[in-house]
Amino acid sequence: MLGVLKNPCYAGAYVHGRYISRRTVEPDGTVHHGQIERPRAEWPVLIPDHHDGYIDWADYLANETKLAASRTNAGARPPREGSALCQGILVCGSCGKPMRTDYPTDQRPSYECSSRADRLTTPTYRSVAATTADDAVSERLLAAVDPTEIALALAPPARPPTGAGG
Repeated sequence: MLGVLKNPCYAGAYVHGRYISRRTVEPDGTVHHGQIERPRAEWPVLIPDHHDGYIDWADYLANETKLAASRTNAGARPPREGSALCQGILVCGSCGKPMRTDYPTDQRPSYECSSRADRLTTPTYRSVAATTADDAVSERLLAAVDPTEIALALAPPARPPTGAGG
């Protein structure tokens, strides 16, 4: 899912040169190949609104900001350290408060309304199994995106043709 959300094609943009190939040679002669993502300012080609996207460019940029803010290797500690897919993004359908993710010992995770921590004595307490909500969100995402388009979005960038002469 992250590959789809981070791909500008999802927002209707055409991009070329997002990645650059790097080759390093170890002291023992071992050669390592890899790709590094360039900063957007260094992309040789970026054409927003090139084709119909699933979201507009402004929403794509907002999503990109949210994803960057939740990267744990940058020091952020968002509520996403576990197996539940929708941690930190669900809200209670009754009161609108954020739902927290609960990981009880030897049980499956669940999303619980954070406004009512006294779940045993509150009749309006809301909770849902994480698998129920996660499956529903996954189904909606996959129903909205054609499998061919997912494969295209996740495919490595095509290399420009090399020709003789100039």
